[in-house]
Amino acid sequence: MPVISYKMRHNLFTSDIRVQAPIGVAKRDILLLSYTRYDNRSRVIAHGLKRCLPDAITTAAFQMSPCLPENCVMVPMPSHTGTATYTLQLANLMSEISGAKVLDCLKGTPRLTNYAAKRSGHSLRLTDFGFYLSDDLPEDKVVCLIDNCIDHGATAFAAANVIGRCVVLSYAMTGVLIV
Repeated sequence: MPVISYKMRHNLFTSDIRVQAPIGVAKRDILLLSYTRYDNRSRVIAHGLKRCLPDAITTAAFQMSPCLPENCVMVPMPSHTGTATYTLQLANLMSEISGAKVLDCLKGTPRLTNYAAKRSGHSLRLTDFGFYLSDDLPEDKVVCLIDNCIDHGATAFAAANVIGRCVVLSYAMTGVLIV
């Protein structure tokens, strides 16, 4: 397994970033790729991404960038606010590393977080995300949605219903896809 050495600003996560082959699952017209499985170590980075911690964004960007498909345009996944937040920061750094372009064109309606919905005892439906495109997607590029974690896949599949055929690249993925 190759190692990319990169000194973290605060050494919160690691000073050596390990690059591994992505984990992949194909369903419907989308390919779900993930740098790693969701476990105690990846959970720290995935939660750091949600909190926009610079070291988490840097770690994830260097680990995820080699997993990008060739000839892709990255589209950051919107958060529960309806706009891309930490995923936009992540995609922008991945763009600096890989040279792939970022197109922040997927928007949604404000909603409960996936976590809050689970805690209240119901899952979000595909229509709850309210995803739409604010700009045209290039036809000559592979669309690669960027997210921090794929749990059940509801967010990924809701986005794919709007975008069509695409790749979803996340930092971590659980083994429990239900859609």
